Amino acid sequence: MNAMQNKISKERFNILCMKALDNEFNSDNEILEFQEYIKKIPEFKIEYEEFKRIKELTKKMNLRSPNDDIWKVYRMKIMNRIERSIAWIIFLAGCAIILAFGGYKAIEALLNNTRIDLILKIGIIATLSGGLFLLLSVIKEKITLWKSDPYKGIEK
Repeated sequence: MNAMQNKISKERFNILCMKALDNEFNSDNEILEFQEYIKKIPEFKIEYEEFKRIKELTKKMNLRSPNDDIWKVYRMKIMNRIERSIAWIIFLAGCAIILAFGGYKAIEALLNNTRIDLILKIGIIATLSGGLFLLLSVIKEKITLWKSDPYKGIEK
């Protein structure tokens, strides 16, 4: 048997082995084919027996339920995260409103000031607008990088 046939044979055995473990053969031919593999190739028989033992062990296993203290701590952590997230959102919304209103009033006062030339007014507004857009761009980039940082939880 060449390497390709061995690979196909091994893949076919794996499929039949899983069907045997789960008792899901589709036909008598599959059962006979599986039995032939077990008779002719000792390694396959050993592998099947190991899988049977693993299946029996996993059936006997019981998962422990976490005690009430663990659930309390878990709930508290979740509540703290939610509370802090909501608090940050409200705080930042308030800051945005104050800054927007202050900016609006500053621009309004600048435009209404008759002692400042129009070109200087345009220059001040352009500088402030460009700075604001630059700041927002940097904040957006930092947030994007922070979300995808693979070393976020690693301490130095």
